Amino acid sequence: MDALRRRWLYFTRHDVGWIFPLLLIQLLNGAWILPQMSFFPIYLEEQLHYSPLTLSIVVATGQAAGLLAALYGGRLSDTLGSKRVLVMGLSGGALASLVFVAPIPVVVAVLWMVGGAAGSLQTLGGSSYLTRMADPQRLGLLSALYALSMTLGGAAGSPIAGQVLDASGFRLYGLIGLVVIVAALVVAVMLLPAQQPVSDAQPQGRRTTLALARRPWCSC
Repeated sequence: MDALRRRWLYFTRHDVGWIFPLLLIQLLNGAWILPQMSFFPIYLEEQLHYSPLTLSIVVATGQAAGLLAALYGGRLSDTLGSKRVLVMGLSGGALASLVFVAPIPVVVAVLWMVGGAAGSLQTLGGSSYLTRMADPQRLGLLSALYALSMTLGGAAGSPIAGQVLDASGFRLYGLIGLVVIVAALVVAVMLLPAQQPVSDAQPQGRRTTLALARRPWCSC
């Protein structure tokens, strides 16, 4: 018991400045992203009357956008810093939350692609921020808390989302999602300490888009 107490005191004294804001961001993300992934196909089918084939294509475009963003996100995390990549992802997520408000099918597809790319940037930015800031001796514990925060957010957000959809429909649900993601964005900007980007020996002029795509995970 005393050992557990000492661990907790050490944890709070050394990590309270950044871990709790990061966990709060992850909690808010889970409260919006996980229910959104469940209800978006329902929205396409019930509100926009998409066929199963069209629905699957729209969902796949979001996944493809997320894949492309992941290829660049690792490199961006090294050059710009993890916090900036996380902020970029949250900003894109805030825009993508309007997917339930836009009445035009093409706009819906584009916003879903933006959301897929933003989700990858959020994942890369948040996880790399955690890895760089955490004490290696407690990285496993903090990683578990980080993952559980999103799960907890999704578990809490799903029944609330269902109640909002039953009572008011998708438009209000999308606006609430916008508020949630903006709140996470504010927490990231105001409370997360900035990180020094990883130094890069390669001259700035040689960091072409093609180079970023070819070597997204290394710093050389």
